[in-house]
Formats: sequence, C-alpha cells, structure tokens
Amino acid sequence: MNYGTFVSRFPLNVSGEIARAVSDQFKDLLDQILYKFPQAKATYDPGSINAGATALTTITVPGATVGDVALASHSDVTTSNSNYVNISAKVTAADTVTVYFTNTYSAAVDLASGVLTAVVIKPES
Repeated sequence: MNYGTFVSRFPLNVSGEIARAVSDQFKDLLDQILYKFPQAKATYDPGSINAGATALTTITVPGATVGDVALASHSDVTTSNSNYVNISAKVTAADTVTVYFTNTYSAAVDLASGVLTAVVIKPES
C-alpha cells in the first residue's frame, strides 16, 4: 500500500518532521489493522449451481476459531452474475472456514474456476 498517497489525501497543516512522524504512526497503525486478520486463498470451481441451490466448500484459514467473523469472495462472482449468487462464510471448526455459494436466480448459474479468498476477523477479547 502506498501510505504516502493515502495520507496526502488528508491535508494536514504540519511541516517536515511532524508530517513524517504522523505518516509513520499512521503506517504502523494500518499495518497492525490490515495484517492481523488470518486469511487464505485457493483455487476453487463451484461449477453449475441449480436455481435456489447452495454449493459449499471449506478452506483452511490458520488461526480461525469458531465464533470469529468470516468473509469470503470468489474472483468469478463479478458484476455480471453477482445479483444471482450470494457468498457467505462462517468458521465451522478450528482453522476451517466454510464458504456457501447460494444461487438466487430462477435458472442454474455456472461459475468458472477462480480464486476463493477467505478472511477472518477476530473479535477483541
């Protein structure tokens, strides 16, 4: 991530060293937030999903525990078919996220093979 570009979008009336210190602290904070979430990627082909049906798969996400929040995406669920396929995810066992592809369309939807990404958000303890 280009932190300088991100920070420059927020005009601050500070000079030199102060601006660099603020930018460094902001970068450190973003690093703590963005990189603490367990995540995984895998190639997955959901294939054809009948109208009203759900396809599911599991993906290993090291560090995931039941009760964590899980999010998922698939590279073939695009603007052309995202109105027809809902993706949901939940942590179903230690280190395991189950991803559900539900077809809400009145006909079968055939998704191609693509990259399945799962991210887990761990609640504050």
